[in-house]
Amino acid sequence: GACLSGKPEVLYRVFDIISPEDCYFDEFKIIMKAIKELVEKQTEVDIAVVSEYLRQKGELDKVGGLEFLVKLYNSTVATANASAYAKLVRKYSTARKIEEISKWGYENAGMLDNDELLNAISEKIIQLRENKPRDKSEVLSDIIDGFSHVSPYFKTGYNVIDRYVRMERRTYNVIAARPGVGKTSLALNMGLNMSKEKIHVLFVSYEMSTDELLKRALSAESSVAYDKIQSGNIGETDAQALLEASARIAEDYTIEITDTAPHDVNSFTNYVKKRHAELPLDVVFIDYMQLMSSKGYGYGGSRVAEISDISMKIKRLARELNISIIALSQLSRAIEKRGENSEPRLSDLKESSSIEQDADSVIFLYGDEEDLALGDISIKVAKNRNGQVGDGRLYFRKSIQKFEEVGNKNVL
Repeated sequence: GACLSGKPEVLYRVFDIISPEDCYFDEFKIIMKAIKELVEKQTEVDIAVVSEYLRQKGELDKVGGLEFLVKLYNSTVATANASAYAKLVRKYSTARKIEEISKWGYENAGMLDNDELLNAISEKIIQLRENKPRDKSEVLSDIIDGFSHVSPYFKTGYNVIDRYVRMERRTYNVIAARPGVGKTSLALNMGLNMSKEKIHVLFVSYEMSTDELLKRALSAESSVAYDKIQSGNIGETDAQALLEASARIAEDYTIEITDTAPHDVNSFTNYVKKRHAELPLDVVFIDYMQLMSSKGYGYGGSRVAEISDISMKIKRLARELNISIIALSQLSRAIEKRGENSEPRLSDLKESSSIEQDADSVIFLYGDEEDLALGDISIKVAKNRNGQVGDGRLYFRKSIQKFEEVGNKNVL
């Protein structure tokens, strides 16, 4: 009834909260859909305009004619309460949808195995949450809360990256490179830097074992050469440095490294949710995306479609859990075919164009053969939804698996 008043402030407030499908009765759905379509066409709304619009669509009689519209309008007590009424409509609509999901789960309990059923129900709940409009006051409150903290985003410890990209909550960020450039080491270094600031980090590895990654972490934190740790050729001084680094990582750094997370993206999201429920996470690293899978695509399905599904669900997970996800990705061989000095492009992201569409930021690591041998790594922020793009350089001390700012370059 309040929407039939045609007041713009009422219409925009109401449609910020509900959609026509949130209405329970069909006639209300039809009327609200008509009003919304008129608003989108920038047509002034009143009883006569809505009535004529419904008549042209052959739907006026379905809602009870002009008489019902007039009755509806006259029943409105105060348009000032329209937002409160809309929130009630949304509340009951959400309750009905939850009931429908529960009913669907009960009906399919004997047809799907437990994991498939849980994943399907989780997907439906996630979609329900994503479709829920956030009240303006909620959004503004979150923004103001962010200002109250010293740092509203997670610093990587590298100015060349932090000056462009803010690893904020609810963001999905991608670091991409060809094999052997050092993307795993950079991600691990970033995770260690963050965890020193008591940021809770989960580092999920599909390529290397936890033992191997911890050895790299020890090398970076102790400055003891990685090959010495691998071989066990450790002197007294190095042993003391490793003991101190080990104590810091174990006791002071809030990072967990795992190689046991499920490869299937649906099982992975449930795994991360469980870990998040046990101890709230801030940042999750994934090494790397192309080693994940998605049930339903199988060996005969499209790998491009599969990676697109994985990318979409990673983005959705970041938003649902209010965390930052930093996913590593491989680049295709196209960059090598273009020539030695060619810079990566967004189209080089391996197996899917959806990664570049879904990601809030994309960071490339690259360099020619000579630069890579010297540890001189080029950084390119190729996409940044929340800021500028740009270039820079980092120095990779491969002997201790550590990335440093170029100004700190100091070869062992």
